[in-house]
Amino acid sequence: MNSGNPSAAEIMAAIEQSGCLIKQEVATILESLGFNVKTNRTYEDKEELKSGEIDVCAIKKVTQNDAERLSLYTEIICACENNSSPLVFIQRVKGPIDQNPRPQEYLFPLAEYEEPVRDKEDKPTNSLRLVHPFSHLDLAKTHYYYKESLKTVELCRVIKKESRWEVCQEDIYEALFYPLIKALLFRKNEVEGFKDRKYVWLFFPIVVLAGEIYSLNEKTKSLKKENHITFVKELRFKNTSGDFAIDFVKKDSLKDFIDTKLQPFTNHITEIVNKNPGILLDKHK
Repeated sequence: MNSGNPSAAEIMAAIEQSGCLIKQEVATILESLGFNVKTNRTYEDKEELKSGEIDVCAIKKVTQNDAERLSLYTEIICACENNSSPLVFIQRVKGPIDQNPRPQEYLFPLAEYEEPVRDKEDKPTNSLRLVHPFSHLDLAKTHYYYKESLKTVELCRVIKKESRWEVCQEDIYEALFYPLIKALLFRKNEVEGFKDRKYVWLFFPIVVLAGEIYSLNEKTKSLKKENHITFVKELRFKNTSGDFAIDFVKKDSLKDFIDTKLQPFTNHITEIVNKNPGILLDKHK
């Protein structure tokens, strides 16, 4: 007779369904890559005046230019989800509006840089303009998302209701985007509060998923199983607005994503910090 207590198999099934194990598996992967990792880190949600929680927060000091006292850090902020329903990301070709990205996830020694205005013949003039660090360093050419031709424009779940599959978008952005971006803004505010601003701090907000993800090309109508998708979305909060990029990555592909996407971009910034720090510190003027 069943005493009312769950069996070990039932306990394990419930824990796996809850997603609790995913956090620890992600933490183990990131620690194996040299990150200092904390799980279930709390943060202050200033929009709703309550506490939130970061599933996994991982930080690594990548390099330091001792002569300039200039450091480079990477920080991965993860939300983990045991999605039993597939996520589908609808994509189309990028347009002119996507050609001058101003990502919010990266901090540089200066928030803006002065550059000479160029005339019609592309010659510098005596006038100056302020430009975003991403443009100043010409980083779009080396960033895994911004050098791609396609962009994600919509996200949906495919769920089963009775005998058929249906598309569901209810609360998907509130569940996946807003908490992670609020955690990012909290950490950015903490880092910006440091007395010494001589650092580059690369934040990577990631939703780690246990289930399947797909891309759907709007033009070709082709559906493709993916291991990773980047979604850049304009978000507006009380005190902050802008375009924020979130990477959606399958758990089993997390290490490969870091090795093949994040690491090459980080290596490019490392080379700048070590070999050309003046362009970061604006010593070219």
